[in-house]
Amino acid sequence: MNPPTNRCPKFNTCNAAVCPLDSDWRKRKHISVDKCCLYLLELAKTDAKANFEGAGLIHLHKAISDVKDEILASSARIKRTYERASTSGSRLKPINKD
Repeated sequence: MNPPTNRCPKFNTCNAAVCPLDSDWRKRKHISVDKCCLYLLELAKTDAKANFEGAGLIHLHKAISDVKDEILASSARIKRTYERASTSGSRLKPINKD
């Protein structure tokens, strides 16, 4: 995998087969038991950009937004999971700015 590992906070613990930050994601195959990228699913949420910004992850929003449509077109299963994710709240934690 060739993702910029310093850019994804979940890289070391992520189980997603298709990583939007991986320049070779097109070579990966998503199967039914695979997890989807948390941050890809977060793009489906209402106020996604503000959620990423509040969590200090705006760089991920831009990078993943650039490939989101292509990823969704490449896998019906990822697309369905993405669409389901749009009906739930964000899992991103805002940075405490005290």
